[in-house]
Amino acid sequence: MLLRLLAFKMNAKQYKGNLKQFLDDSMRDFNSNWVKLQQTIEDNYKEIIEALKKLHAVFGDFDKVGRRYINNEYEKKFNRVILEVQVLYFIQIPKQNNIEINKSKFIDLYKKLCNDTDFRRAVEGSTKTVESYNIRYNKFLNIMQDAFVYDFKNPLLQ
Repeated sequence: MLLRLLAFKMNAKQYKGNLKQFLDDSMRDFNSNWVKLQQTIEDNYKEIIEALKKLHAVFGDFDKVGRRYINNEYEKKFNRVILEVQVLYFIQIPKQNNIEINKSKFIDLYKKLCNDTDFRRAVEGSTKTVESYNIRYNKFLNIMQDAFVYDFKNPLLQ
C-alpha cells in the first residue's frame, strides 16, 4: 500500500490503467534513482503518515478509514482505492486548517458520496481503469472542497 501511495503521489500522471506495470515501473525508478529521490521519498512518506493522522482525527477510528459507508455503517472490509484517494487528498490539507471544525460536514458528504452510483462503480468493480480513477478522484475532490473550503488539486494531474 505504501508503494502505491508513493507512486501516485510522485508519478500519478504516468498511470495508464495497468496498476501492476505502474507500480513495477515506479519501484524500478525509485530504486535506480535512490540517491536523487531518497529525500523526496522520505518527505512524501512523512506526508502520508500525517495524512493518516488527519484521517484518524476526522473519522475518529482507523476502522472507518479506507472503508465504504453502506447501509448506514462502515464496511469491515478495507478498500485500497478508497484509502488511496483519502490519503492523497488529506495530504493537501494545510496544517493551519482546523479539520475538527469541518469534520462533521466532511463525514456527511462522504456518506452521501458512498451512495453515489458512479463513485460506487469506481470503487467496487473495475477500479484500475483510468476512467475509474478519474471518477473517484473528481468526486472526492468535490467533497473535499465543499467540506474544507480549500483549493485542493486533483492528485492525478500533479
